[in-house]
Amino acid sequence: MKRVLLIVNPVAGKKQIKPNFFNIVTEMSDAGCQIVVKTTTGRGDATDFAYKAAKNDECDLIVCAGGDGTFNETLSGVLQSGNDKVELGYIPAGSTNDFANSLKIPLKPVAAVKSILKNEPMLIDVGKFNDRYFSYIASFGIFTASSYSASQAVKNVFGHLTYVFEAVKDLSNITKYHIKATVDDKEFEDNYIFGAVSNSTAVGGVVKLKDGVVDLADGEFEVTFVRNPANLAEFNKIVTAITSSKLEDCDMIDFVRGSKVTIESDTPISWSLDGEFADGGTHTEIKNLHLACKLRK
Repeated sequence: MKRVLLIVNPVAGKKQIKPNFFNIVTEMSDAGCQIVVKTTTGRGDATDFAYKAAKNDECDLIVCAGGDGTFNETLSGVLQSGNDKVELGYIPAGSTNDFANSLKIPLKPVAAVKSILKNEPMLIDVGKFNDRYFSYIASFGIFTASSYSASQAVKNVFGHLTYVFEAVKDLSNITKYHIKATVDDKEFEDNYIFGAVSNSTAVGGVVKLKDGVVDLADGEFEVTFVRNPANLAEFNKIVTAITSSKLEDCDMIDFVRGSKVTIESDTPISWSLDGEFADGGTHTEIKNLHLACKLRK
């Protein structure tokens, strides 16, 4: 009998979990699982639940039902525990579900549970951002800021387009960062309005990468830096490139792959880790933890 901790964020995204909760638990019970349910009520709860369960060897599988931020917390708790035997499952219920889409996880809760119970676990890479973790993206800049300013109701209606709408509203007041970056042995220095260190086909709410470009288990990130546009025409060129998956063809974008990223800036930078705020200061180190997550999908 598999011991399962089910962590539920009842207010994530479009609130899909509550009406499907009975069916989710029934699927697990019918599969012979011994289930413990924990419900989050605030930031950090999922990390605490996952850490304690993994540290004390109370479960074999931890299933997170919520958005990418809730999964980030759950993953962080398991990694902090040092228990590398615990498997993770993800029932996506956020607004955009970038990470779930990259993994082709079913977006309907009951279908996601069936997939978790049916399939064998796979190993995927994890990012370490200073002393924190992320499952698929660490980003800063214009599209990142827009994810904070947009309301949940607007995100629910427009999804990924929300980030473009909010970014265009801020065009006259774009914050640029003078950055020196090292990606493995490659160096970059310029004024950038957006940056992302990712392991996903959809990043920052709006940036798209082709399926064949991204391998979630290759030990490398896809790293994107967007230069400061001088006018609306250059900004439009940027938006066209990132929404059409042609980053490498745009002279306003630096796109490279690597396993270790170091970023130094003249001013402190606010980052987003899987959609959650993080203070990166003026010096940030990001490392790829190769095959650090055992995921059922």
